Amino acid sequence: MPSLTLSLLVSLLAASTAVAQQGPTCMAVCSIQPAAATSSLSTLCKSSPNLPACDLSATSCGSSTSGPCDPTTLLYTACSDDAVPANSPACADIKSQCPCGKAVPELPTAKNASALVYSICTEMPQMANCQPGCPTPDKTTLLSDCKVLEVYGKLCMEMPSMNQCSKWSAFCAANNNVTGICTASAAGTPTGTGTSGSPQPTNKSNSAMAGFAASVIQLAVVLVVGMTVLVA
Repeated sequence: MPSLTLSLLVSLLAASTAVAQQGPTCMAVCSIQPAAATSSLSTLCKSSPNLPACDLSATSCGSSTSGPCDPTTLLYTACSDDAVPANSPACADIKSQCPCGKAVPELPTAKNASALVYSICTEMPQMANCQPGCPTPDKTTLLSDCKVLEVYGKLCMEMPSMNQCSKWSAFCAANNNVTGICTASAAGTPTGTGTSGSPQPTNKSNSAMAGFAASVIQLAVVLVVGMTVLVA
């Protein structure tokens, strides 16, 4: 019986982990109009210009409204960032009219980007974009008062092989190497790029999730075995 219980638990845990990775299925239709999304995004970004979605819009999008620059996608992404208050008026329409919105793939949150920039610049303060770069994240909000996505992109263009740049690589791979974050703008020359002039990212997110799932299953096995021994 213990072996049957253990096998069943492991199977259920593996299945639930796979479902969690896929995320819930949402069938609601997004009814917010692009003009309304653009207006709300503008309002939000005036008060929170350092949000990665706002930084992406200002740095890379220009007049483009497709792919990661779609205003509805940008607004949904910005309003999903945990740095934005849940009751933000600028997010009211997207939350009510687009509950199943699509986020910019692999875009780090403001806290995540702040931590990555801080990690890089603590490890290698001599890098050009660490001077002055971003200040140390606030101890309460965990946010750096700077355009963290833009700085993060510049640091990783300078040295793309850094461990902290795996998230940048995944973002660039998923978003066609957007200008300003993944490749330098026309005014500059990209550093650390391939022969085509664009970075050569490697997406490590799938392997990371697989490793996490395996660790969870191993922990469950240890707990069940321990409980079985105690009961016996």
